Amino acid sequence: MDGHRSRIFALKFHPSTFSDLVSGGWDDTVQFWTENQPHSVRRIFGPHLCGDALQIHPETNEILTGSWRRENSLEVWDYNSGRKIQDIPEDDTGHCLIYSCHWLGSDHLIGAGTRNNTCRLFDRDSMTTVGRLGNLPQGVYSTDVAPAGAGRSLIAACCADHVYVLEHRPATS
Repeated sequence: MDGHRSRIFALKFHPSTFSDLVSGGWDDTVQFWTENQPHSVRRIFGPHLCGDALQIHPETNEILTGSWRRENSLEVWDYNSGRKIQDIPEDDTGHCLIYSCHWLGSDHLIGAGTRNNTCRLFDRDSMTTVGRLGNLPQGVYSTDVAPAGAGRSLIAACCADHVYVLEHRPATS
């Protein structure tokens, strides 16, 4: 396989080596690219991306993928080896077909999509849902995060013809 065999929905430059990037789509692969090569240099088999659900953590060098499928819809991978590190479990609201995901610092991550039409915030250590924008009329097709400073972040999510902006303030000890 010298690249993707179907539609590509996500593409991300590596945050520290801007000549390298990863891509993912309908062919159940994440492909690794570098500017010097005409074809992908390696791949991860498994993630079925149907949206912008591919992120590289700038500090831990881990890849977060969100898949449009019933099981293992959020997964964390080691960038260097391509090995899966962990699956992010579903919560009591059931599975979500993921369209978008993001890292939120090194302690949290976000997954959003359709079927249960939610945007969830996960604690990375406990793997539990610590925040949820739910009961939405349609799926969540896009999200973004912005560090706002002073120990807080902003999360944006869109559903139907609405944009929601949420503030995340990590719990203090």
